[in-house]
Amino acid sequence: MIHFNDYEKKLVIPRWLDYTKAARSHEFAFPREKPFVVNAITQRRLVDDFADFKSSPLPHKAADLMGAAFVVGEMSMARDLAKYVKGNIALQKPALALADSILGEAHRKLAPTDVSKRIAIDKMFLNEFPQNPFAWVERARCYTILGQFGKAEKCIRIAINLAPADRYVIRSAVRFFLHIDKVEEAWHYIKRSLETQFDPWLKATEVNVAEVMKKSVRKLKWLLSANTSPANIYQFSELIESFGMLELMNGNDHRAKKHFKLAWSNPSPNVVTHSEWIVREHFPSMIEIAEGNFGESLEANAWQHYSNLQIDQACVYAMEWALEEPYAKNAFGLASFIAFQRGKYESGITISKSGLKASPNEFGLQNNLCFGLLKLNNLPQAEIELAKMPRAETPADQVILSATKGLMEFKRGNISLGRSLYYEAIGKAKETGDLRLIVNAALNLAIVELETNSVEDEAEIEAVLKISEKMKTPDVVLTRQLLEQAYTEKKKAPLAFKEFRNPKILPPKF
Repeated sequence: MIHFNDYEKKLVIPRWLDYTKAARSHEFAFPREKPFVVNAITQRRLVDDFADFKSSPLPHKAADLMGAAFVVGEMSMARDLAKYVKGNIALQKPALALADSILGEAHRKLAPTDVSKRIAIDKMFLNEFPQNPFAWVERARCYTILGQFGKAEKCIRIAINLAPADRYVIRSAVRFFLHIDKVEEAWHYIKRSLETQFDPWLKATEVNVAEVMKKSVRKLKWLLSANTSPANIYQFSELIESFGMLELMNGNDHRAKKHFKLAWSNPSPNVVTHSEWIVREHFPSMIEIAEGNFGESLEANAWQHYSNLQIDQACVYAMEWALEEPYAKNAFGLASFIAFQRGKYESGITISKSGLKASPNEFGLQNNLCFGLLKLNNLPQAEIELAKMPRAETPADQVILSATKGLMEFKRGNISLGRSLYYEAIGKAKETGDLRLIVNAALNLAIVELETNSVEDEAEIEAVLKISEKMKTPDVVLTRQLLEQAYTEKKKAPLAFKEFRNPKILPPKF
């Protein structure tokens, strides 16, 4: 049984992108009470300085003035200065790069796709600039992708020591410590960073880490004034979304919707991702408010296409999401699930292995790897991988583990034991009250019965199909399609369902 569970509580946890991508998301800007306006005095000073430069041109003066003109929006002046800067190779690379960008001649150098090569580049940079916290964070991110958590943690701690209150550093550190299950560390650093400043991005992170730890956070009586600018809503959107989630979990749907509506009016990419989940699992009626922003998030796009049963597109977006966030276990979980549902077992196995590099103790991905191997009848390797399976911590994981063990026994030829393990999974699923789990377990049992030619009562198949047809969730719909396909092919066989070994054995009612 494939591990698939994205419908439980989803929090607004920071993404961990490289510094350049994070900067493009405007995450580093700070809220302003009034918009920035270039006053007349500044404009006159800039004109005077430009005139002075033209009478006595100097490279470094040109570089400084070019940057000032670019910041205040005097692009004609900035372009004239950029042309001068381009002709002075004695200037440092940042000035020349800005000149290229202003003139539209920038050639974006792609980071090498080989993570080891990127680490080597980071090492060379840090040998020259060891006090740069962002380079240490990026090095930690690369080590995390490779599953080298000890080295990554050393880099993260160096970055925190260099910039103990920097938004990007702290949010990246929090994501790292949550990834390696050191929640107390994440809590310590986010709390410490907020002692000297209020930052809505860090406060939002605190609220969500507190929820992970089941701690309470003092609820602010205000978030924004009535006349707040859209730019400030963007800066506060994760915090607003987080309070909306708290209201939702407390059963206050009306207040939750109010928060969500405000946050979605100018959402950060992280809020866009969360809004898709809110619409999918709680408030479908809010789709018109949220969906206009989904294009800004690969994750939201993946789930939205999946929810609409646009499976091929969903797989493309899931893989792009995995490339952008190689430590995101759900990206690999969704992509491998889709591959398996399409019968592409080799591809699903490869995807699961890729996800396990950054999340080596992830139950779901390890389970999916075992599932794929069993479907290919690679019993020896499946047994090795099953032995590596982390402990099933949640009731849902326990259901899935019982089903996977049941599949293993079917493949070994131990039909009665395999069937009893699937019945055990169905029974555990009933205890959770999760109808998706119950039906998926029953569907998977029916599929493996057909695959191994061990069906004892055709009525069992019909019953599972009848119950599952009432459910419209994509995971059930796709698994049901696999059963329908296998059942149709089986009925075409000349000797299908002619002899039943023991028609008295029936699955538990669900």
